[in-house]
Parts: sequence; C-alpha cells; structure tokens
Amino acid sequence: MWRRYISVLVSPLVILIIFRTMVNRRLIDFTEEDLIVLFRSLLDEKLTADPERFINEEEAMKLLNCGKTQMYYYRVKGIISYVQDKMHPKMIQYDRESINEYLGRNLVKAFNK
Repeated sequence: MWRRYISVLVSPLVILIIFRTMVNRRLIDFTEEDLIVLFRSLLDEKLTADPERFINEEEAMKLLNCGKTQMYYYRVKGIISYVQDKMHPKMIQYDRESINEYLGRNLVKAFNK
C-alpha cells in the first residue's frame, strides 16, 4: 500500500524540483507560494485518480495472496475475469473489479460476542 503513495509522490516532487531549479536560475518567475499551490494541486490530482481497471499478474497475486497456480485455477474456472492478447498469450491482465467482487463474495462478516 505504501508503494502507491511513493509512486504518487515521485512525479509531483520531480516537477517541484524542476520548477525550483528554474526559479533559482531566474528562468521563470514563480514565488514559493505558487510552487506550493502547484505541488498541492498535482498531489491532489494523483491521489484522487481512479486506479487502473486491469492489473498485471503480480498485482493480482498480491491482492489475492496466492501464487501463479492459483491464478491459473481462477482463470480456468472463470472465477476472475481477465484479458489475454492472442498475439502475446503470456501477457495476462486481470480485472480489478472482478477480484474485488470475488473477495466480497467470500467475505466472512465479523460477529459480536
């Protein structure tokens, strides 16, 4: 989970460093406050973006906490939706929504004592 936040922060930080360098070299006329507003808007945009619908096998295995054999079983039994290109049969993308639905179907509700 923390990797998502690091990847989200990388591009705004890079942009902030570039702008700061340009300001220091007097290539553009930005104030410190302008840079902070720009950075916050970029960060908000990244954090509110929808996750991609299709994910690779590694990410799917992490979500399901399983291995390649189990992923094969899910595909063959039609438990989880996936996309497989005929030109590249080893490249399989899994539908994040179907994984979440599968996890939801198998959710055991907590009970009060």
